[in-house]
Amino acid sequence: MIRRPPRSTLSSSSAASDVYKRQEHQPAEPEEPAAPSPPLRSPVPKEMREVQIAMTVTQLQKIWDVDQTFDVSFYLQLCWEAQEDGETWEPYIEWRNAITTEVNTAPSKMVKNLRTGSFREGGNDVKQGDVLRMNADYTMKCAELYELEHFPTDYQKLHLCLVSDTVERIRFVPMRAVPAKLINHEYFTQIHWQLHQYPSKSSPDYDPACTTMVDTEFTCTPSSESATGQSYTKVVFRMFVSRKSSVWLTNTVFPLTMITSLCFTQFAIPSTDVADRLSVSSTLLLSLVAMKYTVSDKLPDIPYLTTLDLYLFMCMFFTVASGMESAFLTCFNEEHRAEIDTVVFACGLIIWVVVNLVFYTEIGMRNAMLRSGDWVERSWGHRRVWKRLTNVVTSLRSDPKCVMSILDLNNDGVVDQEELGQYIAAVQTHRDSATIARTHSVEKRT
Repeated sequence: MIRRPPRSTLSSSSAASDVYKRQEHQPAEPEEPAAPSPPLRSPVPKEMREVQIAMTVTQLQKIWDVDQTFDVSFYLQLCWEAQEDGETWEPYIEWRNAITTEVNTAPSKMVKNLRTGSFREGGNDVKQGDVLRMNADYTMKCAELYELEHFPTDYQKLHLCLVSDTVERIRFVPMRAVPAKLINHEYFTQIHWQLHQYPSKSSPDYDPACTTMVDTEFTCTPSSESATGQSYTKVVFRMFVSRKSSVWLTNTVFPLTMITSLCFTQFAIPSTDVADRLSVSSTLLLSLVAMKYTVSDKLPDIPYLTTLDLYLFMCMFFTVASGMESAFLTCFNEEHRAEIDTVVFACGLIIWVVVNLVFYTEIGMRNAMLRSGDWVERSWGHRRVWKRLTNVVTSLRSDPKCVMSILDLNNDGVVDQEELGQYIAAVQTHRDSATIARTHSVEKRT
């Protein structure tokens, strides 16, 4: 027998079914449109914008070797013309190498209408053709990959990379003859560094009226860096500093020379007293290892050896070699020990003197180069390489055929056609000369 559910249960289930059917046939209520999300950038201008730019660096401080960063404070000025009434457009600004950025200017006091003399408030007082000027006070910590191969006689080029919108929408132009400058340089607190002006007095482009401590380069990003294949307007501000090596020479290099020279004093100990000789070498080696740790704490973990590292390892080599000589001297007869000891002492002393002459001569030449300012250029490397690359780019833009003589690096009348095509493609994709130098390693070939 099949048992039927109670009548009350059937009625409630049928009622629920009728309600569901009525809801199914009723038209759905229109949903309220979601609030539009705020744009990531300023509204796109109707046409190409020309924005005047100027920078005034007030302080360059805390150049950190270990962190490979530097702190800088500066004022940024941007000036543009309004294209329509009530415009709220502002240039998009992105600092590519900034780690931390602090804007000390209130947003309401940042953009000023030069026609009314008042700050812009939502664009209500902006008319077409008005000139707007933005003043921003920045305090920034920037990342910089330091070139430390020649430490402690190295120089660094500190960059501030500003990237804005695409090259079709915005173009930066200098606001004044010298777009960027550094003031208060007499209060430069980094006593281990020396600021240099651009261009240097030895440069053929030197002009006293246009020299500055902050170089400005107007360029664009390579299209290969963008997922959409677009190039973006880029402005690079560059400062040139060189390290004052006198501190390292006095506190580190000279003590290394004196400590290592003491290893030759063990030859005054009789060759039969091996323990006394080895104690001298061991003590000196421990002192050199301590100096090595002291130097390493002042530098980042770099995957190459600096000039100071090479000299320190050379000091360790002489100290270890003198100890090994004392140990192996016991393998010879006593009648030959004095003769071998004298020969090793004379040869080792001559080699040590020659090594120091070469090292200190190189240090002196590097310091002379740093003082002359020959390295103050936008590119890394020697002037003749940069000048040749500049001629290549200029010739390619005017007439690609005349570049044949410039690219003839071997002076044999033969130019690699594939290399020529790579140069032409590089210029057509708006790559600058420094990128060409790094990509094709022209610096090594010359």
